[in-house]
Amino acid sequence: MATRSEIVSGPSKFDLMLALFDNLEQRRPITFTLETKVEGMDTDVTPPIHIYVVGLGGRGNESWIIKGNCHFSSGHRHVQAIYSTRTRKGGIELTTPELES
Repeated sequence: MATRSEIVSGPSKFDLMLALFDNLEQRRPITFTLETKVEGMDTDVTPPIHIYVVGLGGRGNESWIIKGNCHFSSGHRHVQAIYSTRTRKGGIELTTPELES
């Protein structure tokens, strides 16, 4: 199941860099403020997201594709976002991993 929302605020380029490279044993999480609350969230701020991939988003040198994981009270979710560190806006998709058989 996938849930999509718009990002209205998030980390700076420096904070994004630290989240990916600062300490590989215990990475710094990031959070995004969303336009609306997502099912399973008590507020419009995401749970801490631990990112594992950041790539160029193709919309200029400050647009990024971000992939990571976060934990909700209902369980683990994968995160994929397109995010601009210049405007601090973007879009996010939260998906629940398929159960392994």
